[in-house]
Amino acid sequence: MKNLITKAAQDATVIYSTHIVSDIEALARSIIIMKQGRILAAGAVNQLTEPVEGLVWKMNVDYSGLATLQDKYICSSSNRSSDGIEVRVLSSTPPSAGAEPVYPTLEDVYLYLIHQDKIKGESPA
Repeated sequence: MKNLITKAAQDATVIYSTHIVSDIEALARSIIIMKQGRILAAGAVNQLTEPVEGLVWKMNVDYSGLATLQDKYICSSSNRSSDGIEVRVLSSTPPSAGAEPVYPTLEDVYLYLIHQDKIKGESPA
């Protein structure tokens, strides 16, 4: 499917609607992010991620801490790791002392656009 889209995009504009963000990151030169028919943002991946830089953090939590973290912050992903669960958190401030800033993905951008009022209005941890 990806090869077909890439080939078609050489000679034409391809409109591809999906919730699989990694496909879009791999295929598209220009992206439009929409919600309920309204354009939230448009541009190349680096243009879309720029406003979210400095707002994405990576940290490890144990299983009991994950629910608490998800209640307080917007979490874009969580994956098991040798240290518990590695979580990506969107926050205007570090969510904990051990949180490390990371480069935003398109998934982070989408969640930021949908929840930016909550992220901007949060109280520091």
